[in-house]
Amino acid sequence: MKSLLIAFSISASAIQCMVHEQQAMDCNLTKLPPELINLITTQYMHNRSLWSDDQKILGTDDFHSVILNKNETRILTTSKDKTAQVWDVKTGKPILNLSHNGWVNSACYNRDETHILTASYDRHARVWDANTGQLMLTLVHKNWVRSACYNHDETHILTASYDHQARVWGAKTGNLITTLSHHSWVRSACYNHDETHILSASDDCARVWDANTGQLMLTLVHDQEVKSACFNHDETSIVTISHDTTTRVWNATTGQLMLTLVHDQLVRSACFNRDKTSILTVSDNNTAQVWNATTGQLMLMLMHDDWVRSARFNRDETKIVTCSSTCAYIWEQYFPSLMQAQLCSLLFTWLCVKKYPKSTNTIDKYLSEILKATAPKQYYDESMLYAVWQSFPAGIQKQLWKRIKQYL
Repeated sequence: MKSLLIAFSISASAIQCMVHEQQAMDCNLTKLPPELINLITTQYMHNRSLWSDDQKILGTDDFHSVILNKNETRILTTSKDKTAQVWDVKTGKPILNLSHNGWVNSACYNRDETHILTASYDRHARVWDANTGQLMLTLVHKNWVRSACYNHDETHILTASYDHQARVWGAKTGNLITTLSHHSWVRSACYNHDETHILSASDDCARVWDANTGQLMLTLVHDQEVKSACFNHDETSIVTISHDTTTRVWNATTGQLMLTLVHDQLVRSACFNRDKTSILTVSDNNTAQVWNATTGQLMLMLMHDDWVRSARFNRDETKIVTCSSTCAYIWEQYFPSLMQAQLCSLLFTWLCVKKYPKSTNTIDKYLSEILKATAPKQYYDESMLYAVWQSFPAGIQKQLWKRIKQYL
């Protein structure tokens, strides 16, 4: 397994503190450009890579989705290789393989994690024993099944399909209970918490339906096709994503548009955290991003080497799990010291104003140049800067060095 990959950023408060101290020292520092502001965002996060390119022999090919189980010992993924797989978090090894005859688009546990529910392009949603992998139930559509989920008490299963229908099924019998017809492919469908409403995404709209009567209650319109929609935890808001490269937040009662997050490429998924203060999105710009759900301010950017397909918070929201191509990651918070934050501010400021040959293979000479260009010697010396550099975890040093070379 390869060494840890690190996504690096700095808190806004720390940046303000650094700017204040640097101004007090009369350092002539230039304003950071937008691409570095994006790099230096609001938190340090680091990740553990569970799978790498060296392990493609495991059979995984282009993950579609990823979630953690409750006690964070297992990760459940879906993939184009026609499987949903359960992996051991510590070892990164697969422990359960659930096979379909087409790409598997989504998978989720039931509440006590005894069952796994999957949805596939083979036109089937399936319920499996989460311990043995035994097939328990099969639900059949006339076209690809895009998503499947349980209602709160697990008596019903809700599926969304490219046959233009969202369907409600008996979770034990598999009997069809309700059909909600749309004009185009249904890309996602979910219940609200008390199961009175169903939220679906199809064509250029998200729609809220009465779960008992099937009556259409609310329509939320984008400029292009809506890929998914979900409620926040207290169901006062709805977040939608669309081919128009926006994520939008709506009032769940009135349908009023409350916030628009604009991305530079296609958005793949979006969800709220539990207290609805943050929105987690992924897009084809190789990032997962956390946004302030009220102001729309970008708060965190997690960099990947490929398209990010899915991202979810863990239960206590101290971690984020993402998947990208053949890799899955768990991102964890890392809090820097003020000296480490100051060093990074000096480092990237210096990179903005002075280029240095890429042939340099060590950090030592860069730290010397930073000292000459940005900081009076009565406050810093080269050995001090190097000691601060060495105080970073090895993985962060490695990723910082990688980022430095990108800006040379």
